[in-house]
Amino acid sequence: MEHIWVTHENCQKPGVCPICDGGLFICKICGHVEGSITTECPGEKTYQEKGDLVYQGKLDFKDGKWIEAASPYSPAFYKKLQEKQ
Repeated sequence: MEHIWVTHENCQKPGVCPICDGGLFICKICGHVEGSITTECPGEKTYQEKGDLVYQGKLDFKDGKWIEAASPYSPAFYKKLQEKQ
């Protein structure tokens, strides 16, 4: 399942809204934000329970299940890439 961006139906500040203008990503299905976005959307609200683990690179959701791996959107993923170079 793909993540779906949160947008404001009647945005009060078009042109300066960090959500509607694409500067801040929040999935309206799972609630994950920016560096805690998983590879695939788990299809239910899981940010409160698993968001920090995803951000830390300890957990990802891929191929329909939770796995112990860094999401390509987490800061930990990029840190691991830099360490390999």
